[in-house]
Amino acid sequence: MGRATTRSFRGIRTASFLLAAGMTVSAFGTGCTSEKEKAMNAITKAVEECRKAEPEGRFYKVELFDDKADEILHVACSEEVDKFEMTSDVSAHAFTGPVRWGVRVDKETGLWTLYGAEWSNLQRARSALKDGDPSEESLGYAAEHFAKAQEEMPSSAWLRLRRLESVLDLRMKTRKADTPNPVSIGEDAQKVYKETMAWAKESDDLDTQVEAQYLVVNHLNKYLGRIDMVLSADGSSDEWLIKAAEQAEKDGNAEKAAEYRKEVEETRKKREETHNLFTERRKKAQALLCEEASKLQPAGVENSDLQQQVVALKSSLDCMKKAKPVADSE
Repeated sequence: MGRATTRSFRGIRTASFLLAAGMTVSAFGTGCTSEKEKAMNAITKAVEECRKAEPEGRFYKVELFDDKADEILHVACSEEVDKFEMTSDVSAHAFTGPVRWGVRVDKETGLWTLYGAEWSNLQRARSALKDGDPSEESLGYAAEHFAKAQEEMPSSAWLRLRRLESVLDLRMKTRKADTPNPVSIGEDAQKVYKETMAWAKESDDLDTQVEAQYLVVNHLNKYLGRIDMVLSADGSSDEWLIKAAEQAEKDGNAEKAAEYRKEVEETRKKREETHNLFTERRKKAQALLCEEASKLQPAGVENSDLQQQVVALKSSLDCMKKAKPVADSE
């Protein structure tokens, strides 16, 4: 099982291999080879090419006969070829774990060709995250399908971490004024986090354990930054209301001037209430951040990129003072 890496450094570099032997097998060959055998042979050879490959990233790029390509987790190729089925006289498929390998006879050449290597749930999850700033709906969709993909291949640390990352991002998108315990990562993310940590410890996978912690600490740090943005509001937006009130007085419209001044007072009062609320919230967020950061240690991590990310994050945090444990409610 490969080690996981975080989003910031997990740029997926794939290896492309033209499956000349694996994706074309003559349907008009001589001898007694049946069409079923030819179809199965085309799939088997394509899978073998994947197994022999050494892609730089986690994904293997399957080049198809029609110049298209599918990307699958390379580890899925190690699964046994199973569930072979002739879906018609000229098409067939088989599976390696959750990946469906499809072949069919090309009408022009008469060759059995590979037309798809699909992992539906994983492809749906990744597709939902193509946007650099995915919507709440897209993040929820991605989290749902990462969970399904994880069920299909529970041995993949990468899937577990991407599921955790998607629910953390969803939490960031869905925090509202009335969100219970807003400084926490939320019940859904907490559940996935605990599952990921338990699995990593049981699997003796320190890198996955540390990356899961990194994702949580990074999330809490981003939320702290959001709070600081709220607290940095300086009230400059009041100026136009004040000027509008002054202009209304000059124009002899005392009633309108009074309305503007009342709005200024209400805005300032609301801002003060918000400032007090977020000042208190910041204390709790800072304490929780530092508490979780104290558990995040790069020692023993094999992935050098992950190790550097952890060191950089910890060094950027203002956790000089010992953080006090905080309750799971505000």
